[in-house]
Amino acid sequence: MTYAISKRIGNQAEEAVIDLLENFGLLCSKSQGKNSFYDIEAITPDGQTLFFEVKFDKMSCVTQNLAIEYFNPKLNKLSGISVTDSDFWIFAFGHPLQLWLAGVADLKDYIGRNPPFKVIDVGGDKNASLYLYKKDKLLSEIFIRIDNLEKDTLTSMLNLYINNR
Repeated sequence: MTYAISKRIGNQAEEAVIDLLENFGLLCSKSQGKNSFYDIEAITPDGQTLFFEVKFDKMSCVTQNLAIEYFNPKLNKLSGISVTDSDFWIFAFGHPLQLWLAGVADLKDYIGRNPPFKVIDVGGDKNASLYLYKKDKLLSEIFIRIDNLEKDTLTSMLNLYINNR
């Protein structure tokens, strides 16, 4: 997949997340600039700021794996999970689009305790080193599907996170 196509699909996933969060009462904006360490900033009704990383994983529906980027070999620098400032990581995939959320701290802890079944040193457009995890296992252990949640459920989850940080 070319960078332009990948970027367009990623933007569509980010817009879907923004639509969902705004329907739940958050005020959202996309990050500005290439060097941002999050994709979406969201302000809760009580003024709390939350940051979201959104990853569209097109291949997950074919391979039944999820890829987590950690390094950019083209630029020889950390990327993805290694540098994100986000509070939450969202995987987007499928038709219709599914959105799955986990806390970044929980995801980093999971990666630390559970080695990937495969590491790809150079993937994507030769700009990503990736950890591969089995989709069903990773989703069931730390992610929650949010595109089908009631407003009160997601609001309670976000408030619990805010109160524990």
